[in-house]
Amino acid sequence: MTKRWIAAVAGAVVVAAGAMVPFLLPGSAGARGRSDIVALNAAPIPPPFKDGIASAARTAGIAASTLVEVAPSGKPMSRAGLVIGHGRAADMVAFFTAHGFTNFRDVADAAQGDELTIGASIQPDAHGDTGHVQLLGIAAPDVARATLELRSGAMLDVELVKAGSAGYSFFTYVSDDPVTFPTVAHVFDPAGAERQREDLASAIAPPKNVS
Repeated sequence: MTKRWIAAVAGAVVVAAGAMVPFLLPGSAGARGRSDIVALNAAPIPPPFKDGIASAARTAGIAASTLVEVAPSGKPMSRAGLVIGHGRAADMVAFFTAHGFTNFRDVADAAQGDELTIGASIQPDAHGDTGHVQLLGIAAPDVARATLELRSGAMLDVELVKAGSAGYSFFTYVSDDPVTFPTVAHVFDPAGAERQREDLASAIAPPKNVS
């Protein structure tokens, strides 16, 4: 599922010319599992991307007043994120990474009927290995908790935030430290039963090895 989602996003990416540089500003951040919901017009997204996403929203019939970004808390500039808005008939979502952004899709279609849908935005370090990882997640309405296993062996609960009216939750996770790169994701229902488990090894493989 994870690989199918990444492939679907890659196939729909629209590249915004000249918008790469703001995403590649230097700096390191500790591993994070909390997210903010910010109105798109106030979101810290580079202008070429923000303008393109707003245009895609208009094409999809989404009211500008409903557009919000789900992004990692405390980040001065979004390298990747999700944008949610209400279309003509349903909540819709678009994704952006350092390379471009997708057109808007019905959230239920983007989730593909799974309890957990994850995409990964990765960037290389100076040696070509994975140096930055950001996860973008969608959790089904019946999911109450999401947890990541890290390379260190630690377990981290990520914050699920509600956006839109369809009941789906969203989360982000960002790390620049290989020790805290995520290896497995789990989601649980309100009774504590695990509903889905995803191995993230291929999703965070070094960029040179990602097809």
